[in-house]
Amino acid sequence: MRKIVIINRAPEWNMRMASEAFTAGFFARLGYKISKPHGIEDSHYNFKITLDENEINVAVKGSQDGLWRLTQDYVTRGKRDYIKAAERWFSRFGPHTIFSLVQFKDVEKLDAPRIYLATPKEIFERLKNSSSGKGGCNLYENKVWVKKASGYGTTDKVPENWMMTESRIKSLCKSASLLLEKQNA
Repeated sequence: MRKIVIINRAPEWNMRMASEAFTAGFFARLGYKISKPHGIEDSHYNFKITLDENEINVAVKGSQDGLWRLTQDYVTRGKRDYIKAAERWFSRFGPHTIFSLVQFKDVEKLDAPRIYLATPKEIFERLKNSSSGKGGCNLYENKVWVKKASGYGTTDKVPENWMMTESRIKSLCKSASLLLEKQNA
């Protein structure tokens, strides 16, 4: 007899919308003005936040399986050039972008997900050092590499200081604003 396995996952669109809504909601609660691009959707960010005239792009990535797939579209076909793929991905973003990494894995349906905030550069560094420095396409919330894996004996984990807090937001916005000012000078 055939065994049928049913995986209860929300459709991808619902998860994307929930990820964006949670992120925008937390920024709004802290007093940030939220603005969404109109017309053709910009693939580099989901919305902008503004406080004290500082405008920052926020790119939101949601997940329900413990990892965020970020650079697989940048891998050269037939090659395992993960670090070069991460470099190509990183080159898309300016200094005024931060990422919201939303994780629904092991979160009850009516509870808030775990949200991490990081700059593209911070994510790039994690991707480069993934799997014992061999690089990877995925950013893992907490991945222990097992035998037969290229990163055996190591763990890829999102740093705890990336957790979305008011101080993390202020720090990232201040850094992004300073970098943007330096770029425009």
